[in-house]
Amino acid sequence: MRLPCRFVVTLCAIAILWCGLSKAQSVDGSTNSVEQKVRAIEKACVSNLRTLNVAQIAYWGGDDAKGFAPTLRRLGPDGASLLDAATVNGQKDGYRFRLVPDRSAGDATPIKHYKIIARPVTRLSKNQRSYYTDESGVIRFTEERREPTNTDPPLEPPSEK
Repeated sequence: MRLPCRFVVTLCAIAILWCGLSKAQSVDGSTNSVEQKVRAIEKACVSNLRTLNVAQIAYWGGDDAKGFAPTLRRLGPDGASLLDAATVNGQKDGYRFRLVPDRSAGDATPIKHYKIIARPVTRLSKNQRSYYTDESGVIRFTEERREPTNTDPPLEPPSEK
């Protein structure tokens, strides 16, 4: 008995799709592709946080009378031109970034301390991380559904491979 070509192609497509789905399924029922996407956007977020810290240091330039930038926009094309427009808009690579200047000494004084909070725009998994950094350059994270703080654990330093 000879099967029609269209039937064989359809059967093969179903088999390939089935194999792909079964390989992507992990022990807890989640798909590896979602976890891989989460890790990729977390990696991009950490890279963006490092860039933001470097931009803040460049803006400050060692001048305590100037201080750090009070807003992300001040670091962008219409300000110091240290960052691109996409970064200073506050949302990039699946994360929302918020710069919070420490104005405890009042509005007129230079910004001596800041924090940057990065939270997922949309949580793709229950353990997707939110991040915190400040002028120390240390990046901290939490997997809880809350804003990260300076008491959360730090990321491991990048490995030299």
